[in-house]
Amino acid sequence: MNSALIQDRSQNIEQLDKLINLAMAFRKLDANKAEEQWDKAEAICEVENNKVLCRKLYYKKAQFYFYNNVYDKALDNVYKAKRHVEENSDLDAKLLMLEGNVFLALHKFDHAIRSFEKACDQFQAQGHIEQYVHSLYSIGNAFNWSDNLIKGKSFLKRSLDLAVERGLKETEMKCTASIGILATKSREFKIAEYYFERALAIIDEQGDTGMKVQVLKSMGNLYNEAKDYDKAIGMLKQALKEVDYDDPQNAMELVHSFLADSYENLGDEKNALIHFKEFHKILEKRLNAENQARISTIEHEYKTESLKQDAEIHRLKNVELTKAYDNLKRTQQKLIHQEKLALLGQITSGIAHEVQNPLNFVANFAESSSDIIDEMYKNPVWNEKFTKEQKRWLKEFLGSIQKNNMLIKKHGVRASNIVRNILSHAREQYEGKEPVSIKDLLEESLKLSLTEADLKLIDVQEIYRAGQSAMHIYPADLKRVFLNILENAVYAIHEDIALGAKKSLYCIIIETYKKDDAFIVEISNNGSPIEENIKNKLFNPFFTTKVDGEGTGLGLFLCQDIIENEHQGKLEIAGEKHMTCFRIRLPLTIN
Repeated sequence: MNSALIQDRSQNIEQLDKLINLAMAFRKLDANKAEEQWDKAEAICEVENNKVLCRKLYYKKAQFYFYNNVYDKALDNVYKAKRHVEENSDLDAKLLMLEGNVFLALHKFDHAIRSFEKACDQFQAQGHIEQYVHSLYSIGNAFNWSDNLIKGKSFLKRSLDLAVERGLKETEMKCTASIGILATKSREFKIAEYYFERALAIIDEQGDTGMKVQVLKSMGNLYNEAKDYDKAIGMLKQALKEVDYDDPQNAMELVHSFLADSYENLGDEKNALIHFKEFHKILEKRLNAENQARISTIEHEYKTESLKQDAEIHRLKNVELTKAYDNLKRTQQKLIHQEKLALLGQITSGIAHEVQNPLNFVANFAESSSDIIDEMYKNPVWNEKFTKEQKRWLKEFLGSIQKNNMLIKKHGVRASNIVRNILSHAREQYEGKEPVSIKDLLEESLKLSLTEADLKLIDVQEIYRAGQSAMHIYPADLKRVFLNILENAVYAIHEDIALGAKKSLYCIIIETYKKDDAFIVEISNNGSPIEENIKNKLFNPFFTTKVDGEGTGLGLFLCQDIIENEHQGKLEIAGEKHMTCFRIRLPLTIN
């Protein structure tokens, strides 16, 4: 690599860091400007095509949207970052923690707990004690939110004991505060008070004002629950004194809400009304800010999309005549191809009927011959007419015949399956096109491909960025493609397990999106990988990597025919070292 190229790359990396920092700085100030910085940063990543830069960018974007409460985009960028991260790496565990926090904010507690548990296992395996202790706290906190107080208490106590032992004051502070909240829910008010006071003592050492407000607010709620309203008011007023008004107002909302409750319970309606109004004013301000951020994001997306559409319209005008000619040529080729396929279908159907019956006779007579031999062994004549030596020789001879019968039957059934597959394909491809949602087809295929046992073993992630887009397609044929690829993915995962692989997580990822003038479907899995030297053979007819008798070698060959000849698309194998990806590219306008 020459020095000029190295210098350019160094400048790009430096520029990317600046853009990320600018985007994060604009987070509270101007959502549109923040989005512009992210667009520029993504453009650099596309030029560099560098995994390190991509995972850094998408990790930071996920954090950005999480802090802005745009959880769907946060999750989308977590998944993007995961595609550029090696399994069980440091960043993989951090992404799992961020993913868990997003799920927690969405109140998807089971998903959050699974993400935190995976991160916890990775931190422990990597020897990152501080992060491991904090992940135990996160699991306990998630159980607490889901009102599973027994499990919540168990994990929080484990985390607290390790935090005290290791001198991890911040985690100790969070654990004591969370145990206080948990004890309040259990109505163990003395225990709650003890842990809150312990948390405040650590906070005074650390000087964490934000956390102090949260604990004082929780103590106010504790005393409200215990019907000690004077103490509740004292704690909540102290919390108001500690609030930094430049910080997000979520804590103040609840403080004013709890104060309104306390005064109302004491019969002081005047003060209750004052704090109730303050609560609504702050709530309205926060919701307006969140809505404005969402509106700014939507406006930016609309502006970006409009610019893309304008550029596309201009491009289409320049190539209109060329496309018209290409469409005419393609239509002619399609008509010729359909005529050939129609003739082939008729010939195939005739051959199948002619061949199928002899194949059935072959399999049936092979089985019948084996049954006759078995019957001969049971006949009394066998013991009466033959000497021991004759019986030994006959058993060897007849045993060889039975083995041959089994092979004849096995390969007869395989030949019958091949004929049936070809005939099925010849019949199905003439069903008419229909406007069908690709998302619906994929969801139906998933239900058919994965058993209950598979779903317990495999983490299925569905990312439908193309939404419910309907396309004019041959639904039966395209569903057959999805089923074949999904069944191959499940087979690869089971094969990997049978070979003794020890992966912490097996997954199938389905993603749809639109790019340029194409609708893309990607189906990825991290099962047994495909060797490089056979990738170019996978679409050959009768080539299979499955054990003898489990595959005909026609699945991917017919899938490619359906995608490329029926839908003018492209089926290819992509992916990296740890993931196998089948990418289906369908033109948005299928002739």
